[in-house]
Amino acid sequence: MCPWGIRPRRAGAVLVPYQRLYPVPPWLDGRSEPQLEPKPTLPQLLQQRPYPKPQSELLAFRASELGARALGCVIGSALADAAAMGVHWVYDLALMDEIERERRLLAAASASPSSQSSDCLSSVCCSGEHPFAYGLEFMEPPRSPFYSYSSGRNSPYGEQTLVLLRSLAEGAGGGEEAGASGGSTAMASAPGLHCGHYASLFAETFGPASGFDGYRDVSTKGFLRNYGRGIPPPLSGANDAQANCVARLAPLAAAFAASAFVYPSAGSSGEPPHSIGSGVSSGIPLATVGGAAAEVAPRNGDLFLHCVELATRVTQNTDAAVAWASAGAVVLERLLLGSSAEAAVRHVVQDLESPQGTAVRQGRPLHAV
Repeated sequence: MCPWGIRPRRAGAVLVPYQRLYPVPPWLDGRSEPQLEPKPTLPQLLQQRPYPKPQSELLAFRASELGARALGCVIGSALADAAAMGVHWVYDLALMDEIERERRLLAAASASPSSQSSDCLSSVCCSGEHPFAYGLEFMEPPRSPFYSYSSGRNSPYGEQTLVLLRSLAEGAGGGEEAGASGGSTAMASAPGLHCGHYASLFAETFGPASGFDGYRDVSTKGFLRNYGRGIPPPLSGANDAQANCVARLAPLAAAFAASAFVYPSAGSSGEPPHSIGSGVSSGIPLATVGGAAAEVAPRNGDLFLHCVELATRVTQNTDAAVAWASAGAVVLERLLLGSSAEAAVRHVVQDLESPQGTAVRQGRPLHAV
């Protein structure tokens, strides 16, 4: 047994993928506007037994457009997180209604101190010095019952997301990885996922010597406890499956979703190869590259979901966290490719319910849940 309870023969298979750099590949480029198959209606879907294998929409974006959408994905994630922080972890819906009513009262008072009629309170047209007449965005003061942040600061989930974003931008951080002969070879500091660097940066940002003045949630505390004892990823991850596994997905989607390079077929082992290949396999057709149909590899060998699992297990090493993150990743990828939110969610639900579903490989025993 190695110090972390892994049999020596399995230690390499478990630990090595977390010490390898997965470079950010170029975007898959869709040069034309292909005809999309009409989507079945919900009654049609419900009448189909067994569920058919889910179909994907064809990619119609140029690589430059995907790059712009990826940037919007990351900025939108950070902005939405900051906007929602003021009512983060407020689970009482009646309290949420009361908080909004208070905001409407403030807006009404700013607009007309002498007139605070019920009509004004129920109207979405109230205006004045107060920034919002209704809604709960950028709540001032923030009302989270678990921590006290200034309005506009990212939530703990958002702060974790920004650490992942920084790690992806820095790549290996100039580190080293084991060579084929057992020695070490210097790695170029190319953008990409390197879980060793991500874990180190996470500990540096939130650890006891970091000067971090914010809230450390359960998974962060569990990770810091394990990592501080010298336990490497993925064993550094806490026994946790809360929603930060989904909230952190935007940087990963920007880096790896709908990439032009795919893993070759994974084969019977179901494990991706050690390097990114450019082979085409029988997956979901997405675009035309170089005059030939290009495809995203079947989801059992997909680079994006592979990286989602690796990054998730660094801080949340549970099958449930990986399952939730993978399902959320597929939704986000389809949004990035131009799908509506409703269509993206329905696609993933259909895939999870279908025995032939391939979009969400990870966590198959949890798909019914």
